[in-house]
Amino acid sequence: MEDESFSHLCLGDCHLDREAVQEALESIDPQKIEDRICSLSAVASDIEEVRDERGQVIDVREHYQRAEIGRGGSRLAFSEADFHSRDEILSWVIDLILEEGGELESIEQTDTAVITIYKIDECIIKIEENPAGLIITYEGLEPSLPGVAVGSHNDTILSAGKEDGQGGVVTGFVVLEAFIRNRIRPVRSLSLLIVTGEDDVELAFSGSKMMAEGISRTELDTRLKIGFSLREGVGRWVSYMEDKYIQQEVHFDEAKLFKALERPLLNEGQFGHHLEVHANPVPGGENPVSIVEAVTGSLRYRFTVTLGEYLQRTIEGYFNQLASREIDYYPCIRISIHVKGKGGHVAGEPMNGDSPRSDVLLAVYEFLSEFILFCGLKGIFTIYPTIPIFQLRSASLNSIPRECDLTINLFPSLYPTNIIRNELEIWRHIFPIMFELVKIKRGYLSNSVSFDLKGVRACQVKREDMSQQMPLNVFHLIGANLARSVEIAGREAEKLALEGNSSTVATATLSTLEITGPTSLSAGVDLRSSSEYILRTWVDWAFRLHLIPLFHLSEIQRLQPIPGSEPPAEMREAVLQDIEQAARFLCITAPRVTVRAGEDAQVLQKKIEYVAMLLYRSSGSCHTTSEDADLDDRAIAARLQFLTVLSWMNQIS
Repeated sequence: MEDESFSHLCLGDCHLDREAVQEALESIDPQKIEDRICSLSAVASDIEEVRDERGQVIDVREHYQRAEIGRGGSRLAFSEADFHSRDEILSWVIDLILEEGGELESIEQTDTAVITIYKIDECIIKIEENPAGLIITYEGLEPSLPGVAVGSHNDTILSAGKEDGQGGVVTGFVVLEAFIRNRIRPVRSLSLLIVTGEDDVELAFSGSKMMAEGISRTELDTRLKIGFSLREGVGRWVSYMEDKYIQQEVHFDEAKLFKALERPLLNEGQFGHHLEVHANPVPGGENPVSIVEAVTGSLRYRFTVTLGEYLQRTIEGYFNQLASREIDYYPCIRISIHVKGKGGHVAGEPMNGDSPRSDVLLAVYEFLSEFILFCGLKGIFTIYPTIPIFQLRSASLNSIPRECDLTINLFPSLYPTNIIRNELEIWRHIFPIMFELVKIKRGYLSNSVSFDLKGVRACQVKREDMSQQMPLNVFHLIGANLARSVEIAGREAEKLALEGNSSTVATATLSTLEITGPTSLSAGVDLRSSSEYILRTWVDWAFRLHLIPLFHLSEIQRLQPIPGSEPPAEMREAVLQDIEQAARFLCITAPRVTVRAGEDAQVLQKKIEYVAMLLYRSSGSCHTTSEDADLDDRAIAARLQFLTVLSWMNQIS
């Protein structure tokens, strides 16, 4: 039975030496994988690289209190560490080639890449370095046929552990190494495909997009997490490459480069299959490896939070009373503020009670608390504050919002028909208010949150626009509960996943929030789970159990597709069966799971027909320095990856 399975799995349409395949499997050493991961993890971002939009250095240790910079390989896309990590991977490949008696053939340049050709006996190995990452190709007997790719992303979030992306990079390399060292040359080519930008929450999956879709001019001008635009990031890669290949006189025409990046870097039909390996603390992890059968895509739900009947009547009555006055414009003080808190990758920076929270919603709540306290202590009872504009939006999917825009209108409430006294009342308070705002900015808020005062000015509001304002104290009341609900969400979503569905990893993130009237807010939740039950249970925790009878929650509406999201990725049944057959040969059980993570796979599926993912078991908190994996589990994932791609590479048709 074993012989028959091995013959069908490994030999395919082309004869291969069975002993060489067995030796290749045995050559995948767990300790060597660990050593490679630690080596790659050592190439980490220095805190001096991370800057805000004004060019000021961000103290990463302050903003990311759970991160241990350097230990986990925290490495932002298009940072110097990103480029150095690519060179670290290349050093492994070049050392391998030279150890196997290979020789350098040529170094060429295109509009988008530097291509280095090596030769071992009659085998060609091509290394392509482009802005999106690396494509290292071991040519098969029929290089014109669509090849097979392995690999993962080499960038990480700031609080990353050593498993984030790097596990998939290293397992991909050891698979490539096993083919080369054992002189296994199948029909199709094998490529190690490394991409950057998977974990940049400002422009997620930028490397995969460059590879499979191309990047628009708007996306090129998007500001990255590191503090500069993607365009500047590519420009820094150009400078790095020109310095690296100064003796070869490499020089890129940036105008041609940016034009070329509007088209995919991958050629049509270049790859037929792609198999990525990634670490993930999958619940019910009694199995070392799981097979991803689907990446669900981003699920976003919208619901409206409305004030209870008593509060509605009170507030609407006040606005109706104002609207009945014989004046068309209401003078007020308008304060415009841009609030910033901590945000980022939802898995790496959970908004829960296990770590210090400083997300933007909490930042707004903290600011409004200080402002309300000031108004009360100073006895400013003639001012009626409202909020006409509040927009909380995440920079990208699968991320916690880190900034928002907030506008506060302050109306004099004692003299609604006396224009002169209204104006005097405004100017009497505008200067102490400005002074207090500056004080709050300088020290009242915690170090992890801040706000930029965009303006304080006297203005007028149309009578018909008054009905769209929400009283500040009402918003503050809702905000307090929402801040609490997000904390609950971070804890409860994972707990429910563990109890309700052993194949589900879940988080729930409040992604959008905006005022829709004087008594209602529209909220959006991104659900990182395949289970709608988890969302509904979270909503019960977040609102119904805590806010009744003050608020009413409208029916949940699922939004699909979400702007900016990738469609769900369903793995082909034939591909899943190929992996399961390889697992049976290795005498392991690899259950199928549905996950939310896997955005690179979703993007690459637009250019590669058969995309698949393997998850090896890890422990600790995902995407943090506490995450670790058993050495044997990683090796099992690499061997399963090797056998699977071998079966694909020997398919002639």
